Amino acid sequence: TTMMSCVAGLCDADMHVIALRFGLGLTLKETGAVLGIHRERVRQRQLRALRRMRHRYVDDLRVFAEDA
Repeated sequence: TTMMSCVAGLCDADMHVIALRFGLGLTLKETGAVLGIHRERVRQRQLRALRRMRHRYVDDLRVFAEDA
């Protein structure tokens, strides 16, 4: 599993938040301004996206370990 495959599994809205926050290094407020949403909503989307990415990564590691 690569970072790109974890990000690719996200919905478009969450993918945009991750790209702006971690790719471009924007703040919550700046990201919200770009997307037209409140900074708190950006924080919620970021948290949800990171949880989904973490879950997907852990699941893929389990499959890899079982196949080894």
